[in-house]
Amino acid sequence: MADFRTLDQEIRTRLRETEEAVQAQTDRALGALAGAGVEAEHLAGGANGIHGHFRSWERWLGAPDAKADFPTATARKVVD
Repeated sequence: MADFRTLDQEIRTRLRETEEAVQAQTDRALGALAGAGVEAEHLAGGANGIHGHFRSWERWLGAPDAKADFPTATARKVVD
């Protein structure tokens, strides 16, 4: 049982480290956009487009909600 606890702790640590790394890159990207005077409406899709991917990365990289439509409509458009 101790092995499973150790493994669980390792997974949680790696997940936290990965999320922190993604957040750092997100902050960097949003900072670069703001520094260049680029706002959400200047990008494709506005606030719901690429800018939204940076702003709400957890939505795109996190585990889907149990009630979520998966794959998303956006992903299905690419396949169709």
